[in-house]
Amino acid sequence: MKKTVALHAFLWLLYGLLEYQAYPDARVLQLNIFFLLRMALYISIFYFNALFLYDRLFKRKSVAQGLFYLLISAATFYFLLSRIFHVFYFDVYEERLKGIRSMNQKPLTAEQISNSVAMIAAIYYLFIFLAALFYWLYRRVKITSARAERLQREKLEKENETIRFQNMFLRSQINPHFLHNTLNFFYAKALPLSPELSEGILTLSNVMRYSLQQEEDEQGLVPLEREAEHLQNVISIHQMRFSQRLNIDYVVHGPIEKAKVIPLVFITLLENAFKHGEMLSDASPLTILLEAKEETGRVLFTIRNRKKNGPKEISHGIGIENIRQRLKNIYKDNYIFQIKNEGELYEVEVELPFISMNKPNP
Repeated sequence: MKKTVALHAFLWLLYGLLEYQAYPDARVLQLNIFFLLRMALYISIFYFNALFLYDRLFKRKSVAQGLFYLLISAATFYFLLSRIFHVFYFDVYEERLKGIRSMNQKPLTAEQISNSVAMIAAIYYLFIFLAALFYWLYRRVKITSARAERLQREKLEKENETIRFQNMFLRSQINPHFLHNTLNFFYAKALPLSPELSEGILTLSNVMRYSLQQEEDEQGLVPLEREAEHLQNVISIHQMRFSQRLNIDYVVHGPIEKAKVIPLVFITLLENAFKHGEMLSDASPLTILLEAKEETGRVLFTIRNRKKNGPKEISHGIGIENIRQRLKNIYKDNYIFQIKNEGELYEVEVELPFISMNKPNP
């Protein structure tokens, strides 16, 4: 930016010095004012055309607007330049102009002088118009090249990030698959000994299977019904951990079998509630509401819990930021994600579009 400003200042200074050499009486104050005003006018019209006019003149939807501004630019240039000539130039050379004769040896009339000024204005405006057009084209090429370079760089970064996550995912497959197979083995061994234990192992196995083998569509969405089942399985596991003493109110409304959503967002919020929430008391239940509203075209998820007393577990907010980014990537601006952290209560509300299982994604 600084280099560009310096280059422009140098070029205008160079042009001004060349223009100034044409003045025969440079010591006359009025001529110096005349010169400075002309330069200010040239610079103003040049940047008006280059930075404002052409952006509208060469766009299909604003050609008429561009032509209007072109007319305003040319008319303003002619009016101001003619005023500058009449006030600061003709007064100095009034006697000399009266002595100048045209081709028929008659003194120049006021009309002929005005025509001469109009011709000078037209020549200078054409020069400024073309110079500004060249600068505008140069800027467009430079901006387009920079944009293409940025997009290419972002594409490469996304490809590298995808490859990195794929490698991380492949490396993570070893332990989860091993754990899944081991859980199936434990389930078979525990089944004749303890129905409760075997049921817990089976539920955990189902949770692992869903996390590892999600069948997402091309937009990364899964059936909402599967997400609801996954939430129930996780709740069941935590209930077993605490001997069914957790006070949890999990309610599902609406045709969840007809909708699809982004996976594992609701479960992340549920895990946060188990990690930081207090739900052993009847006075502080963990409330979860999952509602599909086909008539309004929305899917609502609300989870509310009372915060634990005593020492707090360290939270870096990575899960929440990950949710925000995933929602933005899938739903753009067509979603709501709100967190209410007031006093002893913590509440999260998520509102997503109702995307039908039988319709293509937006």
